[in-house]
Amino acid sequence: MTIRISHTRKHSKKSSPQQSFPYIRGYRIMKNIGEGAFSVVYLAEDLFLKRKIALKVMKSQTLSYSFEDREAFEREVKILTELNHPYIIEIYDYGESRGTYYIAMELAETDLNKLIKTKGRKIDSKILEYTFIQICRALAEAHKHKILHRDIKPSNILYTSKYIAKLADFSVAKLVSEEQYTTYITQSTKSSPTLVGTPGYIAPEVVNNITKYTQTHTLGKSRKYIEKTDIYTEKADIYSLGVTFYEAFTGTLPKHEYHSIRIFRRNIPKILDETLKTMLSPEPDDRPTAERILKDLGLDPEILKDTSAHELKYMIEAKKSEVKGLLLSKLQEIEDYLSQVQSLATSDSSKIRRIERTVRKVERIIDDLFETTQLTSKIEFPLNIFILDYLTYKQEVLKNILKEGLS
Repeated sequence: MTIRISHTRKHSKKSSPQQSFPYIRGYRIMKNIGEGAFSVVYLAEDLFLKRKIALKVMKSQTLSYSFEDREAFEREVKILTELNHPYIIEIYDYGESRGTYYIAMELAETDLNKLIKTKGRKIDSKILEYTFIQICRALAEAHKHKILHRDIKPSNILYTSKYIAKLADFSVAKLVSEEQYTTYITQSTKSSPTLVGTPGYIAPEVVNNITKYTQTHTLGKSRKYIEKTDIYTEKADIYSLGVTFYEAFTGTLPKHEYHSIRIFRRNIPKILDETLKTMLSPEPDDRPTAERILKDLGLDPEILKDTSAHELKYMIEAKKSEVKGLLLSKLQEIEDYLSQVQSLATSDSSKIRRIERTVRKVERIIDDLFETTQLTSKIEFPLNIFILDYLTYKQEVLKNILKEGLS
């Protein structure tokens, strides 16, 4: 008995299965770093360029290979190659190796979901504001090309560095014109429809439509009719983005009735809170477009269209001077108000508190602006566009604070 146990342990140790990776010509796969329903993402090395990349590989059981799955994979490649944008994950290479389909893409350090899980509401608000602006630009670009993402959530917002976020995973994305790709998968092998997207982040009209589909299908009515009336729009992407950032700022998913993120983070500007509220509107028509969001924050949606690296650098410096001028112009006014504090009567205690709050808000913004301007020498064009965006956005916030606090 003792000999048999010893022999079994020895045999088990020798025959313990090692992790096996698919063979992709030109790449050395190092480890599994992510997995979805239809694909696996590996950390890999590009053997020619000697750099680490993320290698997305379709699962072997998926590639049995159905025409629909191959078509979906090829559609993702087509979409990613079309979207050349600093805040959308970059694709380096794609193809087929020994029957395995793959996409080689930019490697990320972490993602927003991991930050939420590990830091909760301790994530720096400034970083989240950077991220919000960057992903709004990414989504505006996708929608400009008539591409709908359909699965925006924290785990699909990747960080290639501490300050740079990118929209990723277009595996269920579709062109607006592609009516055959509806909000759910209707393959003949499925007995019931499968909702595209992630529960909790899906727009209410999409959920309602899938319920209507299920009820109609159960009654034996035409599936074709439901598909034609159930078209996913860019406003559903906006809702998903709103849920994502509400969770990022508060640590929780939004309820049916909107609760201000300023309850959780008092330093968040009103304009950002109001923007998130409209993004989460139950009615699609009440939600802004991604381009409208940028404009509401005071930003130019077309800034990257004809701007060179030199021009952007000049624009950042000019914006720094503008903000500095705004502060200097108000400095004397702030000092005058502060000098009144000692002489104010007890009945003016509310005015004293308002002035003190204004000064604290201004100090926080100045600190944020200073830290942001220090990034100009660290981040290259066109990734540095968010620096100009942030300065512009905070300039407007600063104007509103000074107007309200010193009136």
